[in-house]
Amino acid sequence: MTIRTETERAAAVAKMQEMISAGRQGRPMTDSEHHLFESLASDVAEFDAAPTAAKVEPAPPPSPAPAPSPPTTPPAMQAQGKIDTAHAVEICRICEAADAMHLASGLLVEGVTVAEARERAGAVSTIREMVATAHRLSPAAVSIDLAAAYLAERRSVQAARADLFARMVAAEEAVGEISSHPPPPSMVASGIADTRASMVKVLRARGIEPRSP
Repeated sequence: MTIRTETERAAAVAKMQEMISAGRQGRPMTDSEHHLFESLASDVAEFDAAPTAAKVEPAPPPSPAPAPSPPTTPPAMQAQGKIDTAHAVEICRICEAADAMHLASGLLVEGVTVAEARERAGAVSTIREMVATAHRLSPAAVSIDLAAAYLAERRSVQAARADLFARMVAAEEAVGEISSHPPPPSMVASGIADTRASMVKVLRARGIEPRSP
């Protein structure tokens, strides 16, 4: 943990606020800034989770010389982009728990609520789980790397689910049969059963009898 005191924590949070303010004013973060933001967010979360005893400020040296105040975010930028520290840390924790820290800075710049952050981060986990399940059922049709592609394209859970199902049905159609195993719960959604029934009808129309359950 690189943050050891409340003073260092405050400096880290101030830097995060400055970066978010810049993003809200239309200047996108660079890759290095994204990495810095994620590192600061992780350090703040780790510091907050540490025992209170570990956060005691060191005793100041005798008769210290006055130190100049560190640079702060201009008042105008603070008014437009200041964030609530507890809110920011909670969003970072949600993203970290979902193995989606790459979302944290963007969510904070957007100003989403905790509930919205939880939904967005949860979608990342859901898409990864769906791809892993589909890959186990149909490895030839679904690459395990497909999850990364879906996330890079910012596909929704519904869009990813529909594409996975289409890939699996197409692969089974190519060999002239529909698997007797029902799709896993994560692949089932409104309209999926109808789609499967339609594919069975298409195969029969082509003279191909699907495998019976």
